[in-house]
Amino acid sequence: MRLLYDLEAARAELLQVATTDAVTQVHNRNYFMVQLAAEVERAQRAQAPVSLILFDVDHFKRINDSQGHATGDFVLYEVAQLAGRVVRPYDVFARYGGDEFVVLMPGVTMSDTCAAAERIRTAVSGLHVPCGQSALRITVSLGISSLAAKEDGRRLIERADAALYRAKKMGRNRWACAADSPVISADRVTADSI
Repeated sequence: MRLLYDLEAARAELLQVATTDAVTQVHNRNYFMVQLAAEVERAQRAQAPVSLILFDVDHFKRINDSQGHATGDFVLYEVAQLAGRVVRPYDVFARYGGDEFVVLMPGVTMSDTCAAAERIRTAVSGLHVPCGQSALRITVSLGISSLAAKEDGRRLIERADAALYRAKKMGRNRWACAADSPVISADRVTADSI
């Protein structure tokens, strides 16, 4: 019986290591991609909505270069923890790579997804990382897309990524919707609507 318990504990530990990002302690990209494929298939079959938020830390390379990788890792950890507190428990939240994070949101409208993006943006913009005699103010830019008919997960990510870069071009510390998504003004969306 002890051997079975040890094997189960080892299996659980391996699963944790295989699906969790070591720096941020949130799900990793591999876990996310498996969940994305399953959710897209389910949404297409049920004709149900699913949205995606892709975001990254503004000027992260500058933080890493000027403050060092330990500070960069601290920023990534803190951003992940803040964002993880404001997404729904059944959303899939993961580190996508580098300083990018992704949230897969099944069953929500575009305005609900925009409200979630605004909650993430607001939560992170309150983060100030001590740096010598001052503090670094951390912000994120976010891109949003929703699943279109007969679309795959890869295309959903590509459209969110294009929206993310549009948000950066508009000045960072903001979110933008994919070009083919309904246009929703950030000032009309409240963080309490989801």
